[in-house]
Amino acid sequence: MNTIANEVALNLDLDARQRLSETHPDTLDAMANLANTLHDHGDLTGALALQESVLEARHLIQGEEHFDTVIAKSNLALTLCEQGDYARALKLQESVLETSRRIRDAEHPLTLIAMNNLSGTLGAQGDLAEARALQESVLETRRRIQGAEHPDTLNAMNNLASTLHDLGDLSAAYVMEKSMLETLRRVQGEDHLQTLVGMNNFARTLYALGKLRKARTLQERVLEASYRILGVDHPYTLTWMSNLAAICRGMDDYEASQTLEESMLDIKLRLLGEEDDEVLSDMDQLAETLLQLDMTADASALRKKAKAIRRRKEKHQQSKVLTSKDRVRMGLALH
Repeated sequence: MNTIANEVALNLDLDARQRLSETHPDTLDAMANLANTLHDHGDLTGALALQESVLEARHLIQGEEHFDTVIAKSNLALTLCEQGDYARALKLQESVLETSRRIRDAEHPLTLIAMNNLSGTLGAQGDLAEARALQESVLETRRRIQGAEHPDTLNAMNNLASTLHDLGDLSAAYVMEKSMLETLRRVQGEDHLQTLVGMNNFARTLYALGKLRKARTLQERVLEASYRILGVDHPYTLTWMSNLAAICRGMDDYEASQTLEESMLDIKLRLLGEEDDEVLSDMDQLAETLLQLDMTADASALRKKAKAIRRRKEKHQQSKVLTSKDRVRMGLALH
């Protein structure tokens, strides 16, 4: 997270706590906003700690069924899902959905959002059939209530198509994504973010179907627009660079893949640092590409560098654990 932004956010949160009680609604709002900021900057651990505190307080003060409590529960579940704690995330999301269905109704926008979030967690942990059933229900409801061209309906189509793809039903995913993309281009425009996401997903399906040239053309258009609209440092841009590099490798165009991978690695080194797991994984992939180009010395040097970084990182982590154990021993000796 940006240091200045972090300090400002923390000072604002501290100021709110000093002026008000820990359980004042404004304090809880400030904590929730700070959690969102931490989450958006990739500090999931910090966000999780705040979200758990907010949810506990809202449970106590506002009750299980209050709107703010339900939102707090939903936000915590999404963070847990991103951390891979699917069991806790599912439990919270099932509670959110049950509450929303009971207090509102099955077709309320918040109920549909809860169904969508639950389907995402189910899909992430591999329960694709259950995810598909929920997504089909959401899509049917949104089409009936909001219409076929509403952005929420198109998002629902995108989610279902992705699940169909993951289930191996590529023909169904192809038909749905093609229809969705035609609508997005007409309604939102070629450069809209929702359209670019749809194009990326359609390129993925084209690639899986063996239509490599079409997939590459589409992915190149996505990346060009992302450079122009979002900038080279945006997470979507980096993901789409990686996707295009994979397509190039699938076409045995390792020179193009090398160019993309080197550019992507330079950006991530600047943004994340060399000890980030994603950066180390990208180093491994670039080394593989260099080997395909018979650049053996460069590939070997990159692999050695990645290995050395991993060793240094592991020693640092072990040192932190040992320091923690020493503190525990010291505490025991003093008593």
